[in-house]
Amino acid sequence: MTQVEASTILAELRGQSIVLPDLNVMFDGWPQDVNINLNQLRRDVDGWLDSMMGHNPKLEGFKAADFAYFGATWWPHASYDRLKVVTFLAVWLFAWDDGVK
Repeated sequence: MTQVEASTILAELRGQSIVLPDLNVMFDGWPQDVNINLNQLRRDVDGWLDSMMGHNPKLEGFKAADFAYFGATWWPHASYDRLKVVTFLAVWLFAWDDGVK
């Protein structure tokens, strides 16, 4: 979709109401927990971001994204070592995607 197409669609939708169905039904079988290691993961993710990004102006935005919470809710029952690996991978993918745009 081009920027022009997106702008046209947004202009047509402006002021209209959109009703979304109850999405909870779709997620009934998904775990609803938060990994018990969330606080440790937050410290580790923030430390890793500090070491990788240094004084990059985007650093605070990345910290505010709270990737640790993302990881802890996507993998609520993972061991800490596995949780850390998959969360760091997710952070790297988000950072890489942000960098190539």
